[in-house]
Amino acid sequence: MIRSIVTTVLILIASTKAFTAEFLTLQTLRGLDVNVTLHIPQGSNLPAIVVAPGSSCNSKGPLFETLAQLGETAKVAIIRFEWNYCISNPSDPVPSFKYRDEIEAFQTVLEYTKQHASIDKTKIVLAGKSLGSHIAYAVFAKETSAKALVLLTPICSYTTDRNGTPLSEHQRVCEEVYPKLKDDKRPVLMTMGNDDSLCLLPILYDFLKDSKGNISTFVAGGNHGFSIKDSDGNVDQVKTEKNINTVISAILNWMDINI
Repeated sequence: MIRSIVTTVLILIASTKAFTAEFLTLQTLRGLDVNVTLHIPQGSNLPAIVVAPGSSCNSKGPLFETLAQLGETAKVAIIRFEWNYCISNPSDPVPSFKYRDEIEAFQTVLEYTKQHASIDKTKIVLAGKSLGSHIAYAVFAKETSAKALVLLTPICSYTTDRNGTPLSEHQRVCEEVYPKLKDDKRPVLMTMGNDDSLCLLPILYDFLKDSKGNISTFVAGGNHGFSIKDSDGNVDQVKTEKNINTVISAILNWMDINI
């Protein structure tokens, strides 16, 4: 069981014209630090999204920054955090065995969120990007009080092996990563780009064909990071920014309908 009282090591307030952020460090039962960024709009009984980053330590990237900014406008609390291995070993960031530390980190942040005075603990959505979607699902499957789940760029397929060599046949891994997702009746949103090799749409749709109707999908443009490239193969920053805004707006709209 996760410690219900967490240790706050550092609290700072940083304001921008877009949103206000509060930074703190929580500690898991095993004593690992978890760096957390809170975006809590003014008000009470707020719905909240607890969101985990991908394996590349991107909790402060454009996708998460946009979620924080638009969440402020939508009156949704956004709680994002970074994996401990990103802080403790930045030169060689590697997740723990069977994601033990990452799952515990997510649970620790969730327990803190449930205790926050401004947040309605019956309206907490769990979310994660890529690797984070795997961890978010693992916690969601055990945390029956969680209201809903958002899988950002979920991992549904492999097109290369561990060395980057193309596979002769694309490997389907939906059931391996989200083993009992279709048994759950709570609202779920899966969102990805239309050019994401880690979630090929034919594989995803085949996986969902016998789901219960509670799993929604939103397909935007772009790759695994929702980046849009121009004809020369370079990232088009303007189109990518618009694409990310569209993705986050879709998530918040879905949440407004389902929570």
